Amino acid sequence: MIIGGLPSAMDLRTARPAYSSPESMLHIAAAVDMARYLEIPFMGTAGASESKLLDSQAGIEISLQLMMSSLSGASLVHDIGFLDCADIGSLELLVLADEVIAMIKRIMRGILVNPTTLMLDLVEKVGPSGYFLKEPRSSSLCRSEIWVPRLMDRNAYAIWEKNGSKSMEDRVHEKLGQILNSHQPPELPAGVEDKIQSILARAEARYRSTA
Repeated sequence: MIIGGLPSAMDLRTARPAYSSPESMLHIAAAVDMARYLEIPFMGTAGASESKLLDSQAGIEISLQLMMSSLSGASLVHDIGFLDCADIGSLELLVLADEVIAMIKRIMRGILVNPTTLMLDLVEKVGPSGYFLKEPRSSSLCRSEIWVPRLMDRNAYAIWEKNGSKSMEDRVHEKLGQILNSHQPPELPAGVEDKIQSILARAEARYRSTA
């Protein structure tokens, strides 16, 4: 069993649901706390925007929602990739949200402090004038601890310009094209597709009988 919902205020100017408002994020976090008290999983909402296209508003809203959802500990999150109060489904927003989620997952992992990560013996060995990155243990830890973005640009301006002066939206669009052109979904196990079709057929028959 899982409960969920989108307890949200409305925009006082239009009476539309304030889908990505700070109040909505707070209400969902409060609902998660209530569900946790009742020991029931909660389905939250994040990764959605009231913008009508992939733009700065969408980036701001999904980032805050996803961070709040992670901090509140919702058991399941839905609506990722929705625009215009869930009236538009955006594949490009899904790609952008994937980058945000990857960054948040790194934040939520925190900083691990133990003898392996502190490496005091290596600090003593290398010393203040040494070069840590050439040490296998140090370089290995860098690869596991430092998150590397796949879409966001960290290059110097001259390199960004040389690479085509692409905006974040340009890179998201290119990434989506690569996914659509190259991704091959894994095949379903034998018999699963027949079972799905059987479920759909029964549902359609039930709908026709009540229509």
